[in-house]
Amino acid sequence: MSWLDRFIKWASGVPDDNDPSTPPKEPKGDLERALDAGRQAQYSEDYEVAMRHFENALSIAKAQMDATGEAEVLLHQADVLMAQGRFDDAEKVLSEVQSKAQRTQHRAPLAYALISRGLLAQGRGAYEEARNLYEQGRRHAETIHSDGAQGRAQGHLADIYLTENNSGYAVKLLRDAIKLLYDSGDTELLPYFQIRLADALIALEDTSEVMTLLHAAYKQASEEKHIPYRRLTAMRLAKYAFTIGDYTTTYQFYKIAFGLFKYEPAPSTAYVDALLEYSQAALQLGEAADARDAAELALTHAHSLANTARIAQAERQLAQAKQSIDDPTVQPPTPIIMPTASLPVSEAEDENPVIKLIRQAEAEMDDELYDKAIQTLIDAIKVHSQNNGTDSEAIAIHRLIAEANLQQFQTDPAIDALKQAQQIAKKAGDKALSVQILTQIADEYTATGRPGDALRFVDDALLLLSSIQDVAVRQRALRLAGTLYGTQGDTASADAFFDEALNLVTGDDKPGNLAAQTHLDYAIMLAKTKRPDLAREHIEKAKSDATESQLAAAQGQLEATLGNWPAALTQFEIAYQAEKQNAAPDFETDRARALVELGRYDDARPLLQAALKNAREYRNLGALIRVMLLQSQIMTERGKAGSAIENLGHVLRFAQQAQSPTQQAFAYRARSHAQAIEGDQEAARADWEQASQLAERHSIPLPDADWLTDNT
Repeated sequence: MSWLDRFIKWASGVPDDNDPSTPPKEPKGDLERALDAGRQAQYSEDYEVAMRHFENALSIAKAQMDATGEAEVLLHQADVLMAQGRFDDAEKVLSEVQSKAQRTQHRAPLAYALISRGLLAQGRGAYEEARNLYEQGRRHAETIHSDGAQGRAQGHLADIYLTENNSGYAVKLLRDAIKLLYDSGDTELLPYFQIRLADALIALEDTSEVMTLLHAAYKQASEEKHIPYRRLTAMRLAKYAFTIGDYTTTYQFYKIAFGLFKYEPAPSTAYVDALLEYSQAALQLGEAADARDAAELALTHAHSLANTARIAQAERQLAQAKQSIDDPTVQPPTPIIMPTASLPVSEAEDENPVIKLIRQAEAEMDDELYDKAIQTLIDAIKVHSQNNGTDSEAIAIHRLIAEANLQQFQTDPAIDALKQAQQIAKKAGDKALSVQILTQIADEYTATGRPGDALRFVDDALLLLSSIQDVAVRQRALRLAGTLYGTQGDTASADAFFDEALNLVTGDDKPGNLAAQTHLDYAIMLAKTKRPDLAREHIEKAKSDATESQLAAAQGQLEATLGNWPAALTQFEIAYQAEKQNAAPDFETDRARALVELGRYDDARPLLQAALKNAREYRNLGALIRVMLLQSQIMTERGKAGSAIENLGHVLRFAQQAQSPTQQAFAYRARSHAQAIEGDQEAARADWEQASQLAERHSIPLPDADWLTDNT
């Protein structure tokens, strides 16, 4: 039933259709059938068909001398004309409705006509004229107690207040408007006003009910079979989901929204951004082909806009998607979420000095001017503080600073920036983003050989995990937790984390590459905790979807824990040659370790020297410990046990600092060997005791100490 129908029923005292005492409805008349057909075509964006039905309805209304029906038809025609961008034609129709309503003193059509004229003025950018028309419409609606018209007027007034950054008053108007529209049964505009209420709450940084509102808006639009609002609500829901790191929802609703476009939209920054967000979400979920297609389309539109920042972003996204297609096991980078403003996005960005600086820094990073980008982002922090910017802006700035540092392999300042971003996300109550950043921090600590620090941050992420729905975010945190708990010897917890991580990505409809990587991570943890048979099983399960290099890396670790050094070296060589990136500093020591264990010290030396140089320059504590352990082993074997003992004292301090029980155990074992060669059996036995206790406590596969007389 239309909004005007409901008002007329109310005014005439006819009972509501939901009243059980209401007798069965009479069959619809010709006018109502024509109006229904027109509305269905209008909601389906078949505007020419809709206008034909409305012309028919208008003829029927005139023949029946039904002034109210005639007004309703004309208002629908004006809606269609505005949807087509024919504002001048719409204005003529609305002027006719208003003129007739004033002559006949039909206040309901007059109220709706004034509101529609306000919408027309707003579409032309005449906000003050729109405000006056909405206020007039609201006064007429209040006079005749029309909840539907009053709700529409208040909702559109809130739009004006949102453009003036008066979000607090907009929230009040929108809450009242939505209630009035629900009560009146005039639900056509509910999806739009629910979106605007969500926008207003985001502007106030009160996001507790935003997702609920956006889902309700999409559901309402779907029930109405209103394609424009279905598309709009799906787009807005996807965009917000992207800002909170919910990539599953982002992918799902952008896919729906793009499928609802009848024609390819005209180029705009908002559409390019939507395509890029869809591409990034698809990549996070392993849908590389969709990611590539969206990035290609985004690039085409960005070129047509001559928008250099978005061209660079689209090119970068396209390269990542193509890389993922070529090698499905490559882990995509975590997207840095750009701050979002109330619609229209493009206008808000153009006026926001913080976002301008962020875009400038992105462009500088695309040109590999990382130091310059960091300085631009520092300037953005100052402007953000002066303008009382939003939390999402601050988070984006700090994450970009982290990314610029990581591109230069400067991990410590990157981690510091990520910590600042996480604190802001935590204060804002954004649990999904907090989990993402906490996991990224833990990843960086793990990569630089600091498992103790990594474990603290992954534990913080696990505490929030029950409130996170996004599969990719949950899976990444669980997989990392499994690895880290394994390094500490808590194999029961590690197994549980890996089992849950595998459950999230197992199934025909799940990306196989993510399951393969999880199986291989689990296999390495199992090998390093003395469970080689189970490790082999998981390597076998990964074979159908993993690359040769990934399989070789895992197989090499398994052979190493078993002491099969020739086989380990072969696998490590395969993995290294496939994965080496010339631009990155080389921290890899697996091949050097195999060479040392095989007694090929001269072959190992250049590998160790390169890794040591990079470990010191880039402060990679884990690589430094691994190199020093191997150097000490060479010293011992070449008759320099005293130097080895001194060197291993430093190694132990570093391993304790890194909170790495595995490296501590191997350092004690190596020093025990050196002490025995020096003739100090008591010290050798004491060090071996420390090593064996650590190995027992943390399930570390440690070779025997055959240099001790009783091998204890």
